[in-house]
Amino acid sequence: MERHPVPGICGWIAAVKGTSADRRRATICGMSTRRLFVAIPLGPAIKAHIKNVGTSIDEGILAREDHGRGRILKFLHESDFHITLNFLGNVPPENVDILSRELPPCLMKIKPFRLHLDVLGTFPEKNMNRTRLFWMGVDGDMEALNDLETRVTDIVNEHAIIPDRKPPKPRETFTPHITIARVAMNAQRRTRVAVYEEVHSFEQTNHDS
Repeated sequence: MERHPVPGICGWIAAVKGTSADRRRATICGMSTRRLFVAIPLGPAIKAHIKNVGTSIDEGILAREDHGRGRILKFLHESDFHITLNFLGNVPPENVDILSRELPPCLMKIKPFRLHLDVLGTFPEKNMNRTRLFWMGVDGDMEALNDLETRVTDIVNEHAIIPDRKPPKPRETFTPHITIARVAMNAQRRTRVAVYEEVHSFEQTNHDS
């Protein structure tokens, strides 16, 4: 995969963002909440590049004879491409205020760093029969990115931002990525296999070129 630089990632985030599709209200124990995540935004040129990659893969899948029938992929809107640092879920308004207060002073201590787009992948990684989505990874100053993710997660846990979240388990490996598209829930097995094969074929072709 071509290594496309990601400019403007400065190592801090001043806002908590909700997805376009999930800005509807939800309730927890009678409280009005918002479905949110903390993420690194991407610039317009990067989003356009990712969209073009997704379109090429979609066209490749549709050109195959073994992709099955019906709707195959549900693409994220270009404006929603991002690198998730912490998925929060449903958050009460008062906790959104806490995040807005606590995140900026902590994260602004992190020096600017650079990332670039890296390889394509699918999830789950090792079971093509159950392919659910495909994504693009990032590389670059991973030590700084991991530090950023750790700071965000520590703030979320320290202030109990998620009311119904269980006590944190030992930290899992952080795998930064940009989700491009999800496979339709009712997709046939051969459709999921076709998505897996097309994504990895595209990655191999572009990596070798």
